[in-house]
Amino acid sequence: MTYTDPTVLYGGVYRAVCLEVLVDRIRVQVPQLYAGETVTIYECAGPRPDTGDQGWVAFEAQRPERPVWLGAESKGVSGGTAPVNGVPPDGAAGAVLTKASAADYDMAWEPPPTPLATTFRYVQATPQAIWTVTHNLGFYPNVSVVDSSGREVVGEINYIDVNTVQLTFSGAFGGEAYFS
Repeated sequence: MTYTDPTVLYGGVYRAVCLEVLVDRIRVQVPQLYAGETVTIYECAGPRPDTGDQGWVAFEAQRPERPVWLGAESKGVSGGTAPVNGVPPDGAAGAVLTKASAADYDMAWEPPPTPLATTFRYVQATPQAIWTVTHNLGFYPNVSVVDSSGREVVGEINYIDVNTVQLTFSGAFGGEAYFS
């Protein structure tokens, strides 16, 4: 299969059928994505399938040129949905499939990462000429300051670290600082 659009990303796990097993690769069909075309896979996270096995395929870094065979369905299981040494059951929407170590077959579903805050509002209720603000954003943010009447105030910004800023003004006042 030729990948012509580098902007296409495939997140998730897709059903697949193994069409051919070769020495260094397998050929599978992923009907949900490619209809009648086949995908050549060079990396198996689970045991190599037999021709005709049904299983799951994911794409490393969501790139269509990096398919990985995750595992085949159990043979003889009612409904044929339990993986054999491949994708563990019970993955929830948004969960990320991770590999715990270099050992075989130790994949697990992890909850999606919690998004980090990107803004912070600080209120200085008592008039001060120096404000030390812990914002915990994890980066050096832009800072805007307004006094209690809403007028913008310019002062000196000193980044103590990625989570703390010291604001120094020519006179004491109360107001708000916005971090983004």
